[in-house]
Amino acid sequence: QKLRFYQKENWNCPWAYIGEGYKEISIQFTHYHTPEEAERKWEERKKRIHWDNLYIITCDGNGASEEDFRLLDDLPYKRKVVFTSKEHPEITDSFVLNTMKKYDTAARMQLTRHFFTGLRSWQREFDVAAWLNGESNFRIK
Repeated sequence: QKLRFYQKENWNCPWAYIGEGYKEISIQFTHYHTPEEAERKWEERKKRIHWDNLYIITCDGNGASEEDFRLLDDLPYKRKVVFTSKEHPEITDSFVLNTMKKYDTAARMQLTRHFFTGLRSWQREFDVAAWLNGESNFRIK
């Protein structure tokens, strides 16, 4: 879809919307300085998407609702995971991050890093290779 850029207060990177209404998504282009640069990369990368081989990784929080997760359940992709901070039996593909249990949501998962290893919380608990290969147990002990 076409990007609709907007200025987000106190941010030095481009932001854009795609979609409409309840399907509207806000995108933060943290690695780009201008909307033109972000749009050029967006168009370039869209051409490389393999629609028959998508994997979805997201988290609770950041405005996501139960309805959003019900819609996610209906998507026809091989693998989907929703990182959460608490048990959510209503989210079919939820994965509780133990390191996020003290928070209301797992939205901090990208910000919180281990002091010594530098790994993010999900990288210490979630075996991406096992998940991508379709294994049933992908929790790192």
